[in-house]
Amino acid sequence: MRPTVARIFIWEESWDKLIEIVQNNSSLHTLDSYEKYLSHDYAKELTELYRIAILKEMERANDRGHYREICRYLRRMIKMGARETVNSLIKQLQTTYPKRKALLFRIRNT
Repeated sequence: MRPTVARIFIWEESWDKLIEIVQNNSSLHTLDSYEKYLSHDYAKELTELYRIAILKEMERANDRGHYREICRYLRRMIKMGARETVNSLIKQLQTTYPKRKALLFRIRNT
């Protein structure tokens, strides 16, 4: 992603253009960087982007640090009003990764 362009959109408060950039580059890091600008008007879109990014991140997650980070993003989604989506995602993670006990313990407390 081109951070300079994103900064211009933030400065201009062109949220529709910023969400397009974020949608095209929706990693957890990108979402983290621009959530504060977009969560008010685009909570639903961000929630879906977080869901997809979390599932993608889980493919390579292999330690407690990753699990802790994923749970942090799940809590952010809840704060955006996406409790149902988070519950569904938690069930999906429990089904997909039943042998990852540290993950299951962490998400149970989310």
